[in-house]
Amino acid sequence: MQSVSKLGAVISAVLLFIAFPGLNQWYLVFVALIPLFMALEGRSGIRAFGVGYVFGLHFVILILYSIMTITLAGFVMLLIYLSFFYGAFAFVFSLLRDRGIPVWLSAPFTWTAMEIVMSFGYFGFTLLGISHVLYKVPVLIQIASISGMWGVSFIVVLINSLLFLALRDFSKVRIGSLISAVTVLCILLLIGFILRPDINDGGDFRVAIIQGNIEQDVKWDADYREITLKKFYSLTNLSMAQGKPDMVIWPETSIPFNLGDFPHRLDEIKEFAEKKGIYLLSGVPFAEYRGDERYSYNSAVLISDSGEFMGRYDKMHLVPFSEKVPWRAKIPILEKVMEEAGNFSEGRERIIFRAKDAKFGVLICFESIFPEHSVNYIEKGANLLVVITNDAWFGRTTLPHLHMSASCMRAVETHRWVARCANTGVSAIIAPDGGIIARTDLYKYTYLNDLVRIRSDSTFFSRHRLMPLLFFIIGGILLLTYGLVKDKLPFTREV
Repeated sequence: MQSVSKLGAVISAVLLFIAFPGLNQWYLVFVALIPLFMALEGRSGIRAFGVGYVFGLHFVILILYSIMTITLAGFVMLLIYLSFFYGAFAFVFSLLRDRGIPVWLSAPFTWTAMEIVMSFGYFGFTLLGISHVLYKVPVLIQIASISGMWGVSFIVVLINSLLFLALRDFSKVRIGSLISAVTVLCILLLIGFILRPDINDGGDFRVAIIQGNIEQDVKWDADYREITLKKFYSLTNLSMAQGKPDMVIWPETSIPFNLGDFPHRLDEIKEFAEKKGIYLLSGVPFAEYRGDERYSYNSAVLISDSGEFMGRYDKMHLVPFSEKVPWRAKIPILEKVMEEAGNFSEGRERIIFRAKDAKFGVLICFESIFPEHSVNYIEKGANLLVVITNDAWFGRTTLPHLHMSASCMRAVETHRWVARCANTGVSAIIAPDGGIIARTDLYKYTYLNDLVRIRSDSTFFSRHRLMPLLFFIIGGILLLTYGLVKDKLPFTREV
């Protein structure tokens, strides 16, 4: 029986992987968790935790295996850490089930609370959020403008749990649970049609997104740096033939020189922007000294159409064990194990850039997977969001597609257009309803030149981001508390 339960966990992990961005069989997400729920039947405590952990191990490996090529030690730590959350979900879910809490209530609250807690702190991670699956069907994710990505996850798990109850006993299908699942899906569709914003609202702002397609193995090669810059200059010139953009966007660390060490390179770029009469936003490594201390940043800089330096944003949310190794100075072995990891410093404040009528915030790579960062920009007055990233690390895997899907969710949560520029793809222009207006393929030397619109409206989620989080977390805590003390309550005792 133990091998059967593990098989159910593995089947769920595989189904969910097939449903996720990249393979895009999104419809499977509504049944993917049923084998896991069946595997947990009759299991509780540490045995339930083990089933959940097995599910987590397989799911994390299938989704994130390409991280092994970046940092094997970091991947192993990430695998152990993230899988724990799925074990915890199974443990709490089985406890509530055994205490009489209905599966259709305990499963979605426990799962959603797990995803939220997984997003917290220095090691927070949201890319495994089940809501990303539905980015291809924008009408199904419009509830995110109220609840954030978490509400979409809640509904998906609710439908899974209702279908599980309908099919729990194959000899006797429960029609009531089946009808309830279909009803929830229909309500989600109806909410989507009601909440979907008019993407034609707002003033026009033309952007050109430059996908330089610089392979990771030559990106920092000293002999290739001049070629890299020439590629970006050339492709920018080519993009302007389709219509002069208000702003040109280059991807994360696209300028292969540290502008703190090579200030003449900044002058060269300023001259180019002035000559072309364009605003130019680019990712760049930047170093500065404070006293004898050198601080390196993963930055974005904006140059105006008159060649003026408009400001610099330094990435605030760094990738643990990739861009920065925590406790590096205090734990010597980390220096040896993680010797290839970066040593960047965190930025200190969010910057709103201005280009003509656009006021925009920049999300650099990893930052785009966290709802709070985009909401912080909206609070500061941003009417457009820009994502710059270098996903060449992930190769031709499903991870670049998953990373891009997070930008679709940020668009819905904030009702902002998102201009996404990725070094090797996927670059995209995303409307406020999460729909992809234009996109590139992976590993293409290409560009996008299209209109976005600048908007000043707000969503419930961007105004009250903490309320949905508190609802799901407190709901989960109340269910757990009730389950634990249920037998001691006078109105639940048998007489």
